[in-house]
Amino acid sequence: MSERKKSELAAGDDGSGIGHIQLDDYPDHLKEDTITITITDRQGKRTTKVISVKVSNNEQRQTVVTARLIE
Repeated sequence: MSERKKSELAAGDDGSGIGHIQLDDYPDHLKEDTITITITDRQGKRTTKVISVKVSNNEQRQTVVTARLIE
């Protein structure tokens, strides 16, 4: 196997999903989580932000991480 083919397989560029996390059998509660970040400035003002994170597979069976700020 050529070095290029090995790199494509490792990156998942061939559509096989090799090199990516396959989530078919994972329970939904393990595919989603939240991250809470609290920042305190020099004046003592606190700002808290929550980020929702979801891991999934696309049509090519590649791992996709989606994050959004919850307001």
